[in-house]
Amino acid sequence: MKNKTLLYGALGAGAFWLMGKYRAFQSLELSAGLPRNFRLNNLTTLEFDLPLQAFNGSSTAVNVGGVDMRVFSTGKRYIGRAIAATPQRIGPGGITILTTRVFINVLDLASALPDFVNGVKDQTVEFSFSGNINVEGFYTNIDIPSFRFNLPKFR
Repeated sequence: MKNKTLLYGALGAGAFWLMGKYRAFQSLELSAGLPRNFRLNNLTTLEFDLPLQAFNGSSTAVNVGGVDMRVFSTGKRYIGRAIAATPQRIGPGGITILTTRVFINVLDLASALPDFVNGVKDQTVEFSFSGNINVEGFYTNIDIPSFRFNLPKFR
């Protein structure tokens, strides 16, 4: 009888802990920052860092295991990937920056140039991101439908 009580107590505590982690996972909010550290590797791949600000709105700390997203032009053409593989812990009510490395194939970028023409005239570039994030072992979809940044002004 005592063994069953201990087993039920352990299962109840495990379920309570798991539900807390799931609620924390659902309360995570992401927003993209300005890209930085642009570089061209072997004349085939454009790389840059895209900081993702992650806010944990729950009362439980969460562990982010990684981010894996696809990068699209404004015309929804696939042009690259964005990956953050470094695990990070976000405290309750805390904010952290997930540094996401973006890889864009130059040929894919060239094929998507017609999608960027109007933005370049306005000195802006717009991308969209779609993929998933690993939070506490749960995977969920991430969609950043419109990420726009201003190009430097040349005179």
